Amino acid sequence: MMNQKNNILDAWILIEQLSEGDIKLKDKRLRTISEGERSFQQLFAKVIEKEGANLSERALKKSGIVFYFDIFDFKEIIDIIRDMFHISPPTSYEEIKQSNKFTFALYFDYQLNFQADKFFRSISGYIRYKKEIPEDFYKIEIAARDRISEQFENGSFDKTISWLLKVYNVHLGKCRYSFIKNLESDAINLHSFFINDLRKAKNVSSENLERYFEGFSGNRQNLDSQNTSIGFSERIFEEILQPKFYPLGRFPTNPKHKLSFMQQVAVNLALHDSNDIRSVNGPPGTGKTTLLKDIFADLVVQQAYEISKLKNKNLKGSIKAYKESTLAILPREISNKNIVVASSNNGAVQNIVKELPRLKDIDRQFQYVSYFKDLYELPKDDKLSKDNEEYWGLFSLEGGKLSNVNKLLAQIKKIKGYLSTEYESDSNVYSKFIQKYNDLKAEISDIQKYADSLKELKKARAVFKDQLEKFESENEQNSAEIFHQKEIVENELQLNLEEQAQLSFENSNIIHELDSLNLNNSQYQKEYNLLLSRRPTFFNIRKLFNSMIVKNYQNELSESIVKSGDLTNKLLEVQTLKMELDKKVEF
Repeated sequence: MMNQKNNILDAWILIEQLSEGDIKLKDKRLRTISEGERSFQQLFAKVIEKEGANLSERALKKSGIVFYFDIFDFKEIIDIIRDMFHISPPTSYEEIKQSNKFTFALYFDYQLNFQADKFFRSISGYIRYKKEIPEDFYKIEIAARDRISEQFENGSFDKTISWLLKVYNVHLGKCRYSFIKNLESDAINLHSFFINDLRKAKNVSSENLERYFEGFSGNRQNLDSQNTSIGFSERIFEEILQPKFYPLGRFPTNPKHKLSFMQQVAVNLALHDSNDIRSVNGPPGTGKTTLLKDIFADLVVQQAYEISKLKNKNLKGSIKAYKESTLAILPREISNKNIVVASSNNGAVQNIVKELPRLKDIDRQFQYVSYFKDLYELPKDDKLSKDNEEYWGLFSLEGGKLSNVNKLLAQIKKIKGYLSTEYESDSNVYSKFIQKYNDLKAEISDIQKYADSLKELKKARAVFKDQLEKFESENEQNSAEIFHQKEIVENELQLNLEEQAQLSFENSNIIHELDSLNLNNSQYQKEYNLLLSRRPTFFNIRKLFNSMIVKNYQNELSESIVKSGDLTNKLLEVQTLKMELDKKVEF
């Protein structure tokens, strides 16, 4: 992991170095040198004499010449690096910023003395010349500076320039020079101020630095705000947007124009989340600066609260500064809420710093609260001042280069003078602020309690809904089971009714058959009795024993007995069947 970190930092350092040494050939201040020129000293001296004619002696002594040596197209360096790292040319169109670089920038004062401390060598020129990336470019630059300085000390001005042209095989068409009014402020060819910090980072281990290179390894939360998205989580946003996390201050814009949903999420996270590194991304015009304003406003309120709590509002200086002056150390509770807007893009910083105090963005009801408005002055050459832009006060100032720092210090000096001469102090303002602060905190606490109650109500509703759904589901299942059992019973009842009807029908038939059998039985009984009455006497039997009458009688009697027996059996069978049928009907 350490090698990965160092590789990233080395690549970053190289990118910063490759961004140096730009020169715009269309700049009208740049002058060309004819190929036949032999006296560079006279050429430069004439320019200084001409340009310095309208300058005071004091201003003239600050002037000088810058000589840009060996100018080339930066695309050459891109091709060299591609070959060096075996990077194939892009197969599709690739937009590359067209720019030119120089190898050296030599600075001379108004008497054409070489200014070694302002010597500048670009790494692009070194790579072009050596076809390699140096391990320690700083040493190489110092060695080149010392060698050139020695040449100017031991040889003539013109011979040293000619020597440089010969050593590096450069013709004058690839060189430019320009008159500089102030070598101290206008010698702008400086190395990136990031490089030293990047070098230090290679030997530093801190939580934030390691996180930057290794990435965030903690729990990640999906902040997809589209409520129709599969990744949307209402619970996360409810947690972030609790009243207790809202800022205590707001930038004095129109109160009706509140932050958007995700802007408020970003503000709450920036002020209360435990992470020290945060990123807000979005194209221009999506409200990034707007949410920054509310973050700044909250930090100002927190600073005011910490100041109001101080027992001694006058901090005693403990650090020696310029001459007899001293600097006091701000308590950490105040200093850790300071705001620094930093970027590798000066334009981005300027846009934020100059947008914050614009009067037109301040709501009319708050414009009377001017923050040292009368002391705010823009430089005459500032674009915003040309547009007649108005400002409500000294809320933000640009730093960075020396001229900006001097302007910032001048404004602070004005504020100090105003506070010590014109401003009327109000000793009660601190207690008034504390009271307002506490009132607001109490109101937020009440709103938070209400929000917590709503949250509990929502939970109770969810539980009730789940129980209701469970009850309805069980009730639906029970109803379905009851309906099913009812169908079974009704079907069985219907079958029983049909069976009972069938049994009743059979019973009716049996009764009818039984009646018929009883009738037949009665008839057979009569016939049998009649047959018995016709029986011959014993004498007659003997007499007629062999007669046909006796035989016929015997046959009829025998048949009658058989039929009577069959009928009796049938009658018993039908009576038994009727008894069984009666039992079924009763059941």
